[in-house]
Amino acid sequence: MPTPPPTQPGVVEFYNEATEDYHFWSKDYNMHFGYYLPLRTNPFKRDTMLNEMNRQVYKRLGLKDHPSVVADLG
Repeated sequence: MPTPPPTQPGVVEFYNEATEDYHFWSKDYNMHFGYYLPLRTNPFKRDTMLNEMNRQVYKRLGLKDHPSVVADLG
């Protein structure tokens, strides 16, 4: 297996600094606007919409009831 290239210091620094922004936006470190479902999520409570977005993504991926690894690269 080939050795991966070293991580660029700028990339590491970006994510280290962005962590504070993620935590400010969401205690669960979600960085998106969320998914609104009438009568289920509240647009004034971001974390309910952020967690619903994660549920919608997992649902659409069709993951089974066994442990899976999902990477959010975006």
